[in-house]
Amino acid sequence: MMRAATSGMFDFARFDPWDMWCWKKLKWTLNELSLQQTLDVKRVEHNHWVTMAAHGNLTPESFDRAKTNAASAMNEFLQAVYPWLADKIGKEGTQTDRDDAIASYQQIIGRPGEPQYEAMIDTILNATKNGKMTQRQKEKDRARIRAARAQEQLEARAAYNNRS
Repeated sequence: MMRAATSGMFDFARFDPWDMWCWKKLKWTLNELSLQQTLDVKRVEHNHWVTMAAHGNLTPESFDRAKTNAASAMNEFLQAVYPWLADKIGKEGTQTDRDDAIASYQQIIGRPGEPQYEAMIDTILNATKNGKMTQRQKEKDRARIRAARAQEQLEARAAYNNRS
């Protein structure tokens, strides 16, 4: 609202909190301000990724990443400019490496509310409740981990030997 007032988009001196029409105008103004700022950010983001893609020392992987992110920023820009065409513009190219990383993380770790995730959080909380481990506790924990790894290696070797 501060930006709406300082930019002159909305005059709060004439705002009547009991008038529903004023509330509608305020909502429209804030939506338009948000849209303009989104467009500015997406334009800068697209220009950034296009500039990065034009760099001469890119590897094929970094070029593909820059190209994907530039396409994603352009699609988001077009969806903000033409919201009535957002369905036709589609989601092609809007999946960035960051989105992929988040999806992979959530697939491995889980999401809040899932039993696997909650069990992990409970384990971490229980481990941190007791405070720092003594030297003896650290040694016992390391020995337990070493034994578990050795057992896993034995099982893997046995499975490999039984395979043939």
